[in-house]
This record gives sequence, structure tokens and C-alpha cells, in this order.
Amino acid sequence: MNTIAYGLFWIVFAPLCILPTRVIYILSDIIFLLNYHVVRYRKKVVFKNLHESFPEKSDKEIKSIARKFYRHLTDVFLEDIILMRISFKNMRKRMQYKNIELVNELYNKKKDVVMILGHYGNWEWPGSFASYTPYGLCSVYKELHNPYFDRFFKRLRGRFGNQLIEMRDSFRAVYSRKRNNQPTALALIADQSPLWKEMKFFTNFLNHPGTPIFLGTERIAKALDMAVVFAYITKPKRGHYVLEFTLLFEEVKDLPEFLITETHVRMLEKNIRERPELWLWSHKRWKRMESDLYKEENQQNVSPKIKNK
Repeated sequence: MNTIAYGLFWIVFAPLCILPTRVIYILSDIIFLLNYHVVRYRKKVVFKNLHESFPEKSDKEIKSIARKFYRHLTDVFLEDIILMRISFKNMRKRMQYKNIELVNELYNKKKDVVMILGHYGNWEWPGSFASYTPYGLCSVYKELHNPYFDRFFKRLRGRFGNQLIEMRDSFRAVYSRKRNNQPTALALIADQSPLWKEMKFFTNFLNHPGTPIFLGTERIAKALDMAVVFAYITKPKRGHYVLEFTLLFEEVKDLPEFLITETHVRMLEKNIRERPELWLWSHKRWKRMESDLYKEENQQNVSPKIKNK
């Protein structure tokens, strides 16, 4: 079945790789209309998330954000096709980076770096930053069940020198690079919902008190003495993104527990509130909450250390 699924994928998408970029965005407009009005992909989830996150907004405003989100989501999906064959010269025009000197300064200080992103804007294209930096750029990803798709997306995301590291191997891989004196910038998408056993910290995220936050960023940064940088993303126009690096912490070892996590959550929230349609609202981000943990605790004898904000 894995082979059949992968074969069907190429039958459908291989011809799209030869289309001009402007045609791909026209195709995106068509798919958006079908998805929004006919397929209605996770529409209940999207509207529920938006209403709960922005109770101050009217139904008309929520509908406008949702419509823009579906258009953007379709663009991001088809931008993977563009990524398959885009040249580095073209990518430089479409994915731009600001404040690179901040990263270079950390490199000159011999500081390894954790770069934090969310599922915001286009979270695949920033892999091209590997071509701009003397660091070895490593991105954490979750292995796909289908081995053919897993290999395909690893090659796709690594086109410009980005090295993919499986989530469960991330600490070991960065530690190994550090021991071998290989300067590392580790890119982490840190807005996913943690598993029950990893639920140790909760905060108010987008009007959802008791939201569990993944602590991997803070743990790796502190254990390996890495500076923490946030990737602030904007979308000036269709098919173009700008990523600006913001230093959160250069020295992390003596910071209070959870400060790194709380800080990068607030940065992402600020980014989302500026243009909410660019975040992944179809994700069931609040499927596991602090209030749900106690039910699970009774079933699995989970005893988390909880910090509320």
C-alpha cells in the first residue's frame, strides 16, 4: 500500500513540477475554491479554533480570516511543488532573511544556536537558510510512516543543504556534532501539542488557558548551552516570505525554568496575532489540555511537574 500511495502521488504531482510558478498559483486558486466550498477540509476545527482564540472578533471577521487561511494553506501545499525544482537564485528572491548578522555574530562567538519556528507562513522554505550560514543547519522532523514519502520529504527539505534529524535523535545528533566541533544551528518547530507523558508546562496560548507546551527547545538549549533565536516570519506578498532573526537568549544555563519556553510562546503568539491567517488553524492544537491530563493521569499513573501561567 505504501508503494501504491507513493506511485499515485507521483502520477498526480510529477506533471505539476514542469508548470510555471504563476500557473501553479492559478491552480492554487482553483483548489482553494474546491477545498473551501466543497471538500471543507477540517472546517469545523478551523472555525472552532478561530472563535475560541479571538472571542472579540465578529463572525464576519472570523469568516474572513478562515477564508484567507484556506487560500494560504493551499499556497503552502503547492509551494512544495515549487520547492522541488526552484533554483537557489529564485529562492533568494522568494525566501529572504533579515538580521543574518545576529546569527553570524553568535557563530563568531562559537555559540551553537536553537532556532524556533511555528507552523506559520511557509515552514518548509526556511531550510534554504543552510546556504546562507557557516553553521551546519539541522532541522528536527517527525518520521513518516510511509518510508517512500519519508525519503522524498527528507530530500525535498534538504535541497539547499539543510540536514534533517528525526525528533527522537535530535539531542544525540546535536551532542555528537558539538563533541566533533561542528557548529550547529538547530531549527525546531515548537508549536505542536506534546504527548501526555511530555506534558510538564502549561500556559495561556491564544486565549486557551492550560495549553501544554513542548519543552524540547528549552531542554536542548540548556543541556548543550545553545543560544535561542526566534524566527519571526512575514509574508509581504503571495509566494514571498521574510524571516527575521530575533535573539531571545544568548546565555541560557542560569535562566529560571520555563522562561525560554514562555518567551518563545509569546513571540509566536505576537506573530500570529499580526496576521492570523498565516498560522495552521486546521491543526487540532488544543486536543490535549491541562484539564484533560488528570483524567489521563488516573488511567496511566502520570505524575507531571506542572507550571501554570
